[in-house]
Amino acid sequence: MSAIPGKPKKLEVLKTPFCGDLRSKKYYMSEQILTEAEDYHDASGYTWCYHTHMPLGPDGSRAAPEYCGPDRPCYRSAFQDPEPWKPYDPNAKTEDEENENPEI
Repeated sequence: MSAIPGKPKKLEVLKTPFCGDLRSKKYYMSEQILTEAEDYHDASGYTWCYHTHMPLGPDGSRAAPEYCGPDRPCYRSAFQDPEPWKPYDPNAKTEDEENENPEI
């Protein structure tokens, strides 16, 4: 095998329908990754973000299956390794933005 010069590429992690940090009481009763909004909702309808422990995510928006999807800036796939908590910075660049070619 020949070595390819340059920075090695990371494998792309599959995106789950909901953020891996979304929690509810029903979340803790499941032994699998939740893929339907109904899997999160119980009679109370209360969901929260693992990082804030509130019904608001680190970006200030509501933490619920209807809102916590891949298009959200604080989203993390349930297949990704959890990252240590750090305050949300709305001005921080994502990995995709850092890897873009500035010449284009």
